[in-house]
Amino acid sequence: MFWSSSLKDETHTRTKRAVERAVSFLLMLMVALLVLAGLQAGRVQAQSEHNGFDPGEAAGEPVYAVETQTDGRVLVGGSYTAYGGRVHIGINRTLINGTLDETFEPATNGTVWSVLRLASGKVLVGGGFTEIGGQTRRGVARLNPDGTLDSAFNLDVTATIFSMAEQTDGRIVLAGFTLKPDGQPGPHIIRLNPDGTIDQTFNPGWGADSFIFAVATQTDGKILIGGNFNNFDGHPRSQIARLNPDGSLDVSFNPGAGGTVRALAVQADGRILVGGSFSLLAGVERKNLSRLNPDGTSDSTFSPEILEGAVMSIRLQGDGRILAGGEFGLTGSAYRCRITRLMADGSVDWGFEAC
Repeated sequence: MFWSSSLKDETHTRTKRAVERAVSFLLMLMVALLVLAGLQAGRVQAQSEHNGFDPGEAAGEPVYAVETQTDGRVLVGGSYTAYGGRVHIGINRTLINGTLDETFEPATNGTVWSVLRLASGKVLVGGGFTEIGGQTRRGVARLNPDGTLDSAFNLDVTATIFSMAEQTDGRIVLAGFTLKPDGQPGPHIIRLNPDGTIDQTFNPGWGADSFIFAVATQTDGKILIGGNFNNFDGHPRSQIARLNPDGSLDVSFNPGAGGTVRALAVQADGRILVGGSFSLLAGVERKNLSRLNPDGTSDSTFSPEILEGAVMSIRLQGDGRILAGGEFGLTGSAYRCRITRLMADGSVDWGFEAC
């Protein structure tokens, strides 16, 4: 596949527009993740020493990624240049009370779209940067737990990474807008071995014909993807698809979405939560949030309150309740300022107020 320079310019423009459309989660999403951490904090002894989360001045520009560490500290990524009143570009870490962890200072020269804590305790950072910690890294880097750059990880692929997921075997799926090392267009999704090398057994063919914004892995090794694509490896697929463990398309799964898919989460029972800016999913009218059965059909037991705005992030709690972050200000009849919590059936959790 060869692209003309005009198409490359168009792709660059689409990338900028995608960045501009992405929601500014800001501190509300951070609060939500900390609520989740707090609900599961019996194993985090240090959490009991703090009764609140107060990031103070925090970020003055958009936050796109939040990840918690096992000790309760919070990793934050985005397009900001300052955090907590200090210069911090792209990524930082807060203590469990929300204040800036000044020992963690990797710094990027571009937007961080995704942060993933690996089972090893190391941190994978994905985004649109070309430098992190003063070293060249094109779109993805791995940090040691203290924030220093892991020099053993240096992926030779030019990429903008929007989403990442770690499989149970330690392999890592990267999704977004990816290019091969020779500069030719890539499939927008690749998989890495645990050592950071490209997994050559993963073959998605031509891959997606546009951006992949969300990725989630299933326990059977299959991989869910969502974005604004209309085709995967020559097969029509509207914004959502599932891949087999080897990267090939799972032809049995084809729900289709009437709009962009930006968030995916797999429940313990195999059902799939889907968020984004759509009005239809699997042939059923659903606005921005829905749930699928494992076979891709619509889950009729899930009747979510209407979210008036895109859903950009979904997190599952251990009790089955659902945290969602995005652009919305209303969840049904409840005011919720860009973050809400739903019961397992999709109804509003009135015990969670975020406005």
